[in-house]
Amino acid sequence: EAFERNCRAVELAPDHVPDINVITGVLKDYLRELPEPLFTRCLFQMTVDALGVCLPDDPEGNAKLMLSILDCLPRANRATLVFLLDHLSLVVSASERNKMSAQALATVIGPPLMLHSANSPNGSEVDHAQPIAVLKYLLQIWPQPQTANISGNVTSN
Repeated sequence: EAFERNCRAVELAPDHVPDINVITGVLKDYLRELPEPLFTRCLFQMTVDALGVCLPDDPEGNAKLMLSILDCLPRANRATLVFLLDHLSLVVSASERNKMSAQALATVIGPPLMLHSANSPNGSEVDHAQPIAVLKYLLQIWPQPQTANISGNVTSN
């Protein structure tokens, strides 16, 4: 609710929110409550299909294919996704300390990021493996633009 009222006024410093799980929970809730997920149905399916045709001897081509699919997202979705993937990439880069590998983050964030609340039209069980696999792959290929030093300042690599 505070984010909806004035997102710039929300204080997320460790002394105000000492448990990082609270922030992660808010992000997951926010993603779940979006009227449409950041990934459109069609583009989500395209990313799943792209993973299925990845060639083991062409990692660069595979990455280009996946990133070209992301370029087809609506502008606001793409901008939000880039921001989120930049942040998640930084989290993964500190996995030795925070224990959040690409797999762990994909498991937590992938389904609410990519699945529509009405994904199973006939009440059947929703397959969470696909969004987890897509997000894990994206985190593995995502360029890491910046890193944060201990004081919290952001520096370029």
